[in-house]
Amino acid sequence: MEAIKRYYIDSTVSHQEFTEALIKWINDPETETKIPAAHKEFGPMPYLPNREDALTQIADYIYNNELERPEGFDEHFKSSHKAGADLEDCNCYENPGPEKVYGAIGMAYAKEGKKALGQSLTKAIQEKGTVGAIGFCNLKAIQITDSVSLMKNAAINRVSDKLRNPKNKATPKELEYINWFKEVLASGDEISPVVKTEDGEVTFYYPIVTNALCLQCHGTPNTQVVPETMTALNKLYPNDMALGYDVNQVRGMWSIEFYTDK
Repeated sequence: MEAIKRYYIDSTVSHQEFTEALIKWINDPETETKIPAAHKEFGPMPYLPNREDALTQIADYIYNNELERPEGFDEHFKSSHKAGADLEDCNCYENPGPEKVYGAIGMAYAKEGKKALGQSLTKAIQEKGTVGAIGFCNLKAIQITDSVSLMKNAAINRVSDKLRNPKNKATPKELEYINWFKEVLASGDEISPVVKTEDGEVTFYYPIVTNALCLQCHGTPNTQVVPETMTALNKLYPNDMALGYDVNQVRGMWSIEFYTDK
């Protein structure tokens, strides 16, 4: 925030002018930036839905307060953050390659989708129990990921090799990566996302790994998945294959696509 303050505020900029500039930039990340080196390296930040009153409070805080600075910040800023400085002259952060940058963006989208689904599912279980939550998943899960896709200007999908909902069927290419993630997890190696970039389009893959909560609907039938739940599953998903999992297994994968300039 201190760097933003220094780039956006000088003796000629009023509180109102800074507030309007900050709100404009956050509401439209494609607008012209005053920190072109960072913009050139990382691209515009994703659109973030924020209430204008909250942004006004943030702007007021930045404008009117002495902000915390890391040790040596002042000296570093003078030497590295000159007007028009190239990224090569800036040592404030490492210069990650496109794969790392787009991988971080894809991971943020996957976490946003997981958070939205998790919160809604937890609420459904609390209000309706596990059986009632099955009906929620049947009707709402894809709608939720679609809404996150719209907000993030990306195509965010959950796909699997063992289908419950036929709409989540993995493509042959996605199946290859699901199987690869299974091998990585079984070997005990650290799982990293797969990022592919071609003609300005990024494809991001990352596994969905089971936990104890998943086993209520995806575990062993009639033991971890109780008979009442099995009855509901059989009614809604007569061709269900998404059973028999244990914890820490690959149940599917996030498959996300977005454009580098969006």
